[in-house]
Amino acid sequence: MSNIYDQDFIDYIPNFLPEGEFNLLEKQIQTIKWDFNSFALNDKNENKFNKSCNYTFMDENKAVKNFNNFIISKLNILYDTEFMPHNAYFNSYQYGNEMEIHTDRVTKLNFNRTVILYINSCSFWDIGWGGQTLIFNKDKNKILNSSIPFRNSLLVFDGLLPHGMAPLSRNCFEQRIVLVYQTEIK
Repeated sequence: MSNIYDQDFIDYIPNFLPEGEFNLLEKQIQTIKWDFNSFALNDKNENKFNKSCNYTFMDENKAVKNFNNFIISKLNILYDTEFMPHNAYFNSYQYGNEMEIHTDRVTKLNFNRTVILYINSCSFWDIGWGGQTLIFNKDKNKILNSSIPFRNSLLVFDGLLPHGMAPLSRNCFEQRIVLVYQTEIK
């Protein structure tokens, strides 16, 4: 595992949650009242892509200290630091939904980390379906990481790195569901 404080930090952890905790998270998703929206806007503030389903449960201007849930607590122990979220949401994508390459909100320069937990609507993700999270260098001319959205895998990376989702194949009839925390580390 690389150092969480390194610029351009990227880490991938398969089977992140124990089965019981993952099942609790799945039950929570079944109760979500999804919103249809998109943050994929062009320079004229127009939506360029189909709208994805989103459920935002935290959107703060500053990081929230002492935030306690089983995912953040596990990250705090794993990386021996405090993850303080300022934005947290679920997104659900199907074929036809896309997200442009973007960077995440900065609350403290070089201390922001984005956390993505892949949940999905099925237990097996076929790599032919696409939906990888692509992370680019800052010049956007090289892919630094491509993460297949296997269920219960976790991706943690420097939120200043440009990133986005590869389109889903028309052969994919499942939902690519993610839980995202935009955080600041102590």
